[in-house]
Amino acid sequence: RQMCIRDSWNLIQLIQGGFYRNIPVHRIVAKDRNGKPFVVQAGDPTGTGMGSPGYAIALEKSPLGHDFGVLSMARSSDPNTIGSQFFVALSREATARLDGLYPAFGQI
Repeated sequence: RQMCIRDSWNLIQLIQGGFYRNIPVHRIVAKDRNGKPFVVQAGDPTGTGMGSPGYAIALEKSPLGHDFGVLSMARSSDPNTIGSQFFVALSREATARLDGLYPAFGQI
């Protein structure tokens, strides 16, 4: 399977540079509108869901599905706004619709 190399590299660089120190989890969507577990999101230095590392990279499509525990980069409605925010999928039922729209690249 082809993985999202650029997104993985970006996240590793941010981790190694200390970017994520003291950054809170800023969004927990325990259940979607159908009652299925959805996502936990972090990576925003402002803690508001609007912050970034000061740059954005283009969407890198991934064949990895958003199953339970899959790590994926978050973005705004513009697919080319990936920066430092990431999320963890909490169920396949609620997050399958994100496949191909967000770069999934790891599992925890």
